[in-house]
Amino acid sequence: MQIMYHLSTKNLLPQILEEGIKMSEKDILPRIYLTDDRQWILKMAEFFTGLNKDIPKEELIIIELDISEISTNPDDMPVDFLPKQWDQSTKNEYPHHCFFTSEDIPISRIIKIYDLYGKHLVSPLQ
Repeated sequence: MQIMYHLSTKNLLPQILEEGIKMSEKDILPRIYLTDDRQWILKMAEFFTGLNKDIPKEELIIIELDISEISTNPDDMPVDFLPKQWDQSTKNEYPHHCFFTSEDIPISRIIKIYDLYGKHLVSPLQ
């Protein structure tokens, strides 16, 4: 089992529980972003809420996944796009902990869903 985490929002939870995690067709580069470390998902939440001021942290969810059968690639986001408040060592660690996939992730790969504070919300296969 290869565990990774994905950040999403509560308003997408019904769709995720029905269809899994789908790539947005609106994106120029359709990708699903993942991290291999729970601490990094918190950094990604900080980044996400910095970009989307109208989405409060209380609306974010962490999806724990088994991605053993899903191909991933290290994220190649240029350092210039990473949050300015991150120090250089954090920016240097980014490509070692942050990944993406160009595949939809089926519901069968979802292990658990949490809020940002670690409260377990749902396990889809229970």
